[in-house]
Amino acid sequence: MSIAKKIFAFSFLAASLAVAIIVVTTLGMGTEALRDLERRRLAESVARGAQVLQGRMDMLRDDVALLANQDSVQRWADPKADVYGTSQESEEAVAVFRQFRMIMEKRPSFQEVALLQEGDPRSRVLRVRREGAALVEDAQNNPNFEKAYPSFGDVLPLWPGNVHVSTVQRFNGTRQADVPAVQIVQAGTRLPERAMRSVLLVTVDLDVFLSGIAGLGDIRFFVTDGTGRYLTFSEARPAGTKSESLPDEYGLGKSWTGWLAQHDPRFHWEFSDIHVGLALQRVVAGDPMSPNGLRHLVVGALGSLADIETEVMTFRSQLFGLSLGVGALLALTLALATAFLTRPVAALTRVAARIAEGQRDVTFPQLPGDEIGRLAEVMHRMLDALRVSAKNEEHAALGRMATMIAHDVRNALSSVKMNLQMLDEGGREIDGRENCEIALNQVAYMESVLDDMLAFAQPDELHLDWMDVGDAIKTATVSMSPEIARKSIRLVNGDGIPAAKLPTLLGDRTKLIRALQNLIGNAIQASPEGGTLSVKAHSTLYDSTPAVEILVADNGEGLAPDIVDRIFEPFFTTRSKGTGLGLAIVQRIVRAHGGQVALAPGRGGGTEARLVLPLTPPDWKA
Repeated sequence: MSIAKKIFAFSFLAASLAVAIIVVTTLGMGTEALRDLERRRLAESVARGAQVLQGRMDMLRDDVALLANQDSVQRWADPKADVYGTSQESEEAVAVFRQFRMIMEKRPSFQEVALLQEGDPRSRVLRVRREGAALVEDAQNNPNFEKAYPSFGDVLPLWPGNVHVSTVQRFNGTRQADVPAVQIVQAGTRLPERAMRSVLLVTVDLDVFLSGIAGLGDIRFFVTDGTGRYLTFSEARPAGTKSESLPDEYGLGKSWTGWLAQHDPRFHWEFSDIHVGLALQRVVAGDPMSPNGLRHLVVGALGSLADIETEVMTFRSQLFGLSLGVGALLALTLALATAFLTRPVAALTRVAARIAEGQRDVTFPQLPGDEIGRLAEVMHRMLDALRVSAKNEEHAALGRMATMIAHDVRNALSSVKMNLQMLDEGGREIDGRENCEIALNQVAYMESVLDDMLAFAQPDELHLDWMDVGDAIKTATVSMSPEIARKSIRLVNGDGIPAAKLPTLLGDRTKLIRALQNLIGNAIQASPEGGTLSVKAHSTLYDSTPAVEILVADNGEGLAPDIVDRIFEPFFTTRSKGTGLGLAIVQRIVRAHGGQVALAPGRGGGTEARLVLPLTPPDWKA
């Protein structure tokens, strides 16, 4: 992968990860913010409704207490004022009726105001009740209080002046069967202790009393008593309502009881399965010490969470769309930036590749004056240094080659000249066969030197064909038999044929035999008289591809550590005679086949040459 692709991939991955984290975080925070907003809206609406209801309950208690403290009410309820059956009693009753009518005209929710007396010698009641649009006065003696006014007995245990709110009752205020019954609450106070028990009761139509306590938009308001029983709804009951009690309908049994015992009057709950949010707040209704009274009213609101989920889905879609747009813009920006920033690097890479191919007349492109430009300047200076160094090395190599050729050829020519002179001076008087043999050997040596020079100077053009590796090894070994016999060297594997059948290899047979001959020749020269030589081969893997490994080992003195790194250099040799090109030629042939050659100390001493050849060259196509 190119550096441009790596920069783009890493930058895009990091940026995409950052965008994903931002999207997920924003989505979570946005979703929670929308839900918090809905919770706050419900809580604030319930708080406003509870505030209104609390004010009305306080006003109700104040009205009852105010009526109870009126002089006309106090005189009529005082048994010591012996006005029973006299005209003064009628006057007091008229005054009481007047007070009752005034408060009922002022408070549309009051359905009835009654002043009760119970005791010996008489029980009586004065009341004003609402029948339709009219206010009707009524006075009775010896009534059945317990039947007509169930709250009468609940007020009596209280201290005089305390206001009691009864539990909510069903009451048909118009006394007409075809008119739906309204829910009422009776608020009462016991008058100061006298010989008779006097109680003031006010009956309130709860629907009228609670009217105007409504929510906003889709919020559904309701009011319950302390047990959770529904008293009123701000609109028609929802279609899913299955119970007359809020805790029963939503399964809040223990939660409801625990909340009533807590100091905090607020309560919030969410029902994810039906997508509904619930908010509640308690309102003090009557005397908390009253055993049977209405201690609390609960204002509640139901809000739909389905709209929130719809908004969340819309917000999520918009956020995902925005993130995709940002990702596309980010990818385009990174691609342009990467192309712009890596263009100088690509230009330098092309220049470096040309230098690696051996070109020295390379022109550097115009680059900006940043780090890439400074790198180009450094490479330019390095190229100048390489040119100088290459010229020096070339001169040195030519010098070494000329010296070696002159030395070896001069010695061989001197020997040939001397033997020819001896033949010329002796004529037929001597047997010149030995001299001729020496001269011929020197000529053969000069031919070997020239062959090595030509082989090293020739281009590495291969003539590929499918070949038998084992047969090539045998041919190379047999061709070196005279040298093997001359030093009485023993072949470990007999005739040099590998024991295992080797796969067919695509290569240049002539060049590979030459490489093997050079390796075997070096092993022969390194082996002592009567030494051993081993030539082995087997199948293996090289760079995960099928290959053949050939091992040529001797039992000589081995390689000195200081020359291991130089053994494949051209013209490097440790012998008095030789071109120093044998191993360089071997390495060039093996690399041309895509293989590898290395020399290392053997396990039992000596030197081991390891040659690995893939079955097909890397650039070969079937």
